Parts: sequence; structure tokens; C-alpha cells
Amino acid sequence: MSGEAVVVTGLRAVRGAAVEEIRDLVVAEHELTIRWHGRRLATLLCTPQHLEELVVGFLLTAGFIDGVGQIERLSIGPGEADVETQDPDPGRLFRTEATWTGCGGRPVPLPSRPSRVPAEGRVHRQHLTELARLLQLDCPIFRTTGGTHVAAATCQGQRHFAVVREDIGRHNAVDKVAGYALLGGQVGQLEVLTVSGRVSSDMLIKASRLAVPVVLSRSAPTERAVALAAEAGITLVGFCRGDRFNIYTHPHRICTGNA
Repeated sequence: MSGEAVVVTGLRAVRGAAVEEIRDLVVAEHELTIRWHGRRLATLLCTPQHLEELVVGFLLTAGFIDGVGQIERLSIGPGEADVETQDPDPGRLFRTEATWTGCGGRPVPLPSRPSRVPAEGRVHRQHLTELARLLQLDCPIFRTTGGTHVAAATCQGQRHFAVVREDIGRHNAVDKVAGYALLGGQVGQLEVLTVSGRVSSDMLIKASRLAVPVVLSRSAPTERAVALAAEAGITLVGFCRGDRFNIYTHPHRICTGNA
């Protein structure tokens, strides 16, 4: 767990009437400032793993690039990433200082409308419940600290995750999956994006930029996320716990029978 968790001492643990001093592992939190053509684009509060994937995925899901070939230069040093892309559009730059937390305000506007995903593909309900179960197992930082969100994705025809990523922010975890897919040439080949937290509208837009047809969560979607999923052609599944889940949009992709 080197670099992923930090030992904190001097805690007071209350167990009923008993109080004792303990030590505990807490998730590490770092700042990464992304500079785009020399201008400060955003500061991400994140875990320190898979930073190249995080930056590349952020650029993709925020609409700054459509493919990895558009990145002309990317260097990552302590606390900072410098990136240059083809045909930079200065109008995209956010004009005030901001911190990207993965929750709340945005330093860079996401695309206002989702990308349309292909209509084909079928997923069996048992596959979805198994993915939700696996997500709880494939998260070592969360299981040690309880301090991360998790995002994972399968490719078409796979029964297990092609990639699992953790981060302190839901958006960062999805961006790391996006970066993995873009660097590996798998955008458009993903079948199910599984996330541990709620699906908000900006999370749904990120999924649409990945052209993933099914988004699966153990938690709830927002009203706007449901509307955007319907528009994008994405099957949105929430509250997947045990053998139960809700299908909010495009249920034709989910085989709910026993066959």
C-alpha cells in the first residue's frame, strides 16, 4: 500500500463506554495541477496512482481531446502535469482559479450534451449483479481505508473487469478508467462501466465520451443523469445490490430472463 495510505496516530476510538487511543490508515490525498499550453487548467485532488491515465481521461471526458493522437506532449512531475494538444482553443480555458474536487463546481465546463452511443449489445442481469459484487472486492485502498470511490469497466464479451481504478473522487476514478481505455485503444469497446457512487449528470457525460452503452451503480442516479442517459442511448442501472437493481433507461439491453 506504499503511497496509497498514510498511518495516522493519536486517534481516539469510542466503543460504547470505552475510549482508547489507536492508529489507523487513511487514504493519501495529493494535488495535481494540469497546465495546458502553459496555462493552469485545473487542480485535481486525487490519489497519487495512475496519474497519466487521470490526465488523459480528464482531457477526453472534458472535451479537450477526442483521441490520444491529439496529445503532442505530456509530462508529469511532482504535483504538476504539462500538456500540449493539437489546435488549442483558448476559449475553452476556464478564466478563474478553481480546484477540481470531483464533487461540486467545475473548473472546466464539460460538454453540455452527451455523445450518442451505439444501440447494439445485450447484457444478462446476472452479469450485472456479479460485476457489482466484484466491485466491492477489487478495491484494496477502500478495503484498507474506506476512503475511495471505485470505477471499473468490462470490454465486450468479458466476464471480468478489464480495468479497476480507485480515487478519492468519483469523477477522478472514472477519468482514470477513461485514460486507461484511451491509451489502450479501447474507447468504443467497453461494455459496462461500473461505479461505486451516485451517477450525476457530469458522470453520465463522461460515460458517453467513452461510448459505453451500460452504466451500472450500487447507488442512485440524479434526475438529470436519467434524462441525459435517455438522450445518449445509455442503459442506466442503479441500486444494484444483491440480485436487485433498477433500470432507468433503455432496458432493451438487459436480459432479465433466466436463459
